[in-house]
Amino acid sequence: MADDIRFWISPDGKNATITIATGMVTEEDVRRELQAQGIVSGIKWNEIQDALKRAVLTGDIQNNVPAAEAFLPVPLITFGDETLPGSDANIRKILSSLVSVRTVLKDCDKNFESPVSIKAFYAVKGQKICCESISGKALDVYGKEIGAGSKMMQHFVATNNIHIESTPVSVSYIATKNGYVTVDADDRLDIRDPVIASADSMRKCFVFVPLVSNNAELLIKDYASAVTSLPVKNVDAPHDEAAIAGKLNAGTMMTYVIAAGLPPTSGTDATITVFLQAKRSGVEDKTGHIDLHEISPFIEIEVGTVVAEKINAVCGNPGVDVFGRPIPPIPVKDVDFTAGDNIAVENENGKTKYVAQKTGILSLSDHTVSLTETLHIKGNVGPETGNLYSSNSILVDGDIRSGFKVECGKDLVVKGSIENGAIIRCGRGLTVGHGLFGETSDIVVKGNADIRFIQNGCLHVEGNLAVKSFVSDSKIWCNGTVTVKGDGVNSDEKGCVIGGKLVSMKGMDLKSVGSPANVTWLFCGVDPDALEVLKTTKESVAILNKKAIRIQKEIGVDLKQPDALEKLKTMPNRQQLKTLLSSLKEIASQQESLMAKLPQLIKKTYSETPQLCKIVIRKQAFPDLCVRIGDSVSTLKSAIREFTITYDAKKGILFSGQSVPSE
Repeated sequence: MADDIRFWISPDGKNATITIATGMVTEEDVRRELQAQGIVSGIKWNEIQDALKRAVLTGDIQNNVPAAEAFLPVPLITFGDETLPGSDANIRKILSSLVSVRTVLKDCDKNFESPVSIKAFYAVKGQKICCESISGKALDVYGKEIGAGSKMMQHFVATNNIHIESTPVSVSYIATKNGYVTVDADDRLDIRDPVIASADSMRKCFVFVPLVSNNAELLIKDYASAVTSLPVKNVDAPHDEAAIAGKLNAGTMMTYVIAAGLPPTSGTDATITVFLQAKRSGVEDKTGHIDLHEISPFIEIEVGTVVAEKINAVCGNPGVDVFGRPIPPIPVKDVDFTAGDNIAVENENGKTKYVAQKTGILSLSDHTVSLTETLHIKGNVGPETGNLYSSNSILVDGDIRSGFKVECGKDLVVKGSIENGAIIRCGRGLTVGHGLFGETSDIVVKGNADIRFIQNGCLHVEGNLAVKSFVSDSKIWCNGTVTVKGDGVNSDEKGCVIGGKLVSMKGMDLKSVGSPANVTWLFCGVDPDALEVLKTTKESVAILNKKAIRIQKEIGVDLKQPDALEKLKTMPNRQQLKTLLSSLKEIASQQESLMAKLPQLIKKTYSETPQLCKIVIRKQAFPDLCVRIGDSVSTLKSAIREFTITYDAKKGILFSGQSVPSE
């Protein structure tokens, strides 16, 4: 019968199979043969018995029937107080429960209470939280021990918060600190501190999760310890431990804020306030129209004017987070604003003032402010500049266009020309690089004037006037001396002063004068316009005198006599008398006012030293030339050369030179 049973045993003794040749083989035959082969462990009687039955029923050979296999112990997992087979399903079950704990511990940054269905395992430092082990020894089919080290598998990985101890038959996971057993995002076993800081580190919360074992006292003890050891607190955390324990054992999850940081206080950015605009806007009249001449990018400010004020930046105060770390405040922003020329900086009480050190023209940009004493126009005075006003000097690289006004307290230098219709007021001197044009121009110079040429111009100069080339058909008044050099003028053919009226209160030095085409008037030591006013005033005084005499005659009483009042009292028709006396009083008042003006008019009309007034003609004078000095007038009817005109109080106008002009 032994020939009907054949065995195959693997070289490592872990597996054995049997072949049954006939249905005559019995179970007893197999037992004897197993014993003969020495197979005593892991015998698979169910498979053997099934094969024997099939052999009887079919008569077929039963090949390679599993007869025995090595005994491998079952892996176990002990997690907390529960021990389970180490199956994949149980591994997944444990990991799922730990993920749930991780989920409820996430984003716990405010006070919160709510019943939950999960329970957590709260571990103590040094506590074995999990153990993977093998039950029994591994035996081959001969019953010999083959060891378990090669079969021991570690199913979990862990973070640094868990220490792992391994033996041939077990792997232990030991907590290195107190906390909830959970897994991290990579499914590694972890210990999560019940004290959780918010993402911004501004709050610390203690999280209570219902426990799988009765560790509530330990958890509450850790809570009390955490509250008392905080470096930063700033909140009053609940301290009723009995109430906390009751809620915890009732399945309530609780989150309590036990510490709060102090946020930094905000500072203030620097601000700049400009009190003046760097341009002048036009003035709107009653009809709603704006005078475009008064729109200008230039404005003058007085010395001591506060142009701008900066409120300096104020830094905020730092805060502190729940770990005691300082939190810097948000940086404040400064304003980049610089004081330029002639601007003083004054710091006081957190403010910086920008003050004009001189009177001048304001220049303002986004980042700087400055003043210039001399207003420099690098082009023309016109629509692009508007009218100009400055108490200092003005320099114009181009022309002053018609209709525009320039007023300055000091010197005006115009490298170009002054067009007809311009209005000029100079507090000191005027220099014009080219010409002055136009009889509608209104130009007043308090100092000296230096001009290349004057064409149909109107000019009033308080100082001396120097003209480089010519004066043509112009009306000029000068309180000082007038010099016309005649540059570029052929003085043998025509004068460099032609037509118009040239008035000088002190004297003239002319290269040439006059032209047959125009009558030229020279007034020296006398102002013809003032003379007309003086003449009119004297005539008015004379008329008033005649009126007064006529009224006195009509009254019939000499009012200068001592008894004039008594006579007036006895006169009839007192209403008419009253009217006549009132008219006489009004005339006397007018006479007194006009007579008071006469000395000033005479002073304005005549030079105080007419005998010093003279007119020098360097080259030639052409008729018709009219000259007036004082009250004397002389007309030149023929050309003469190189002569001087003077004045004698008795003889009047005197000519000295190559010939004597006709009267």
